[in-house]
Amino acid sequence: MNLSSPVVDIDDEGFITKISKNGDIILVVGKLSQRIQVASDFLEHVSPVFKAMLNAPMKEGEALRNRVSNSLVEIVLPEDSATTMRHLLWILYGAEPLKLDFEEVCNIVTLAKKYCMATRLKSFGVGWVRSDPFARSKGPDDIRECWEKMVVAYMLDDDHAFFRMSYCLCTYGDGVVEWGLDLADRELGIKLALAIEQLRHVPVEKRPERGLCLSCFKFAATGFVSRQRGCYIDLYHIFDEEEGEDEEQEEEQEEEQEDEQEEEQEAMDEDEDEGHNTFNL
Repeated sequence: MNLSSPVVDIDDEGFITKISKNGDIILVVGKLSQRIQVASDFLEHVSPVFKAMLNAPMKEGEALRNRVSNSLVEIVLPEDSATTMRHLLWILYGAEPLKLDFEEVCNIVTLAKKYCMATRLKSFGVGWVRSDPFARSKGPDDIRECWEKMVVAYMLDDDHAFFRMSYCLCTYGDGVVEWGLDLADRELGIKLALAIEQLRHVPVEKRPERGLCLSCFKFAATGFVSRQRGCYIDLYHIFDEEEGEDEEQEEEQEEEQEDEQEEEQEAMDEDEDEGHNTFNL
């Protein structure tokens, strides 16, 4: 997964990841109190949560407003992962690509949501999550990548990528239940696996590109494939079940009418034959 990499700057004062070398904020992150240096302007720009923290009458905001020149203000975040925070900030700041595993990508998105950075992160992740996993082959690793991209697309609320990856899984993949059970959010994993299996049972002629609508998946009441009330995204509903049911009913009515006409015609033919026979007698 090509995302962005942190660069750790180690100086005589200890281990500090310098996102901004002239930053005025030190984030003290995790149980080991790892330190990340970053500019307050950058934090305010990418995160409404940090913006509120640094501008509100809280100790962090007061410390920033009253800080002495060249001094640094510490913000302690003991519950967060320092590694994930470094990755997240460097992605938003911009850095050289680095391969991150699926679990870490999910951790990054989760942390981004916590600090209201997910919308900004989505614009950075769109290139990866929407890229064609079958550009070179359709092997097991590529199918697995479809699953991972679908999960990340769900987390980032990327409806286009979610539709596309679910289509690829439905068309080229096998069972995904095991992957669903292994997902950290097991409930989500099971729902995604069930949705893919439901999608596979939709006839191809009724849904030429069998992908899932993200909005309808989130608010599904009975099935994950049906268009949910209030969804007007026609692009992800090539076949509308209600319209399909109407068409089937019309076809059944036409067949019944044809059968009735044939029976009437047969009855008329029999009457004519009997009439001819009587005349001949």
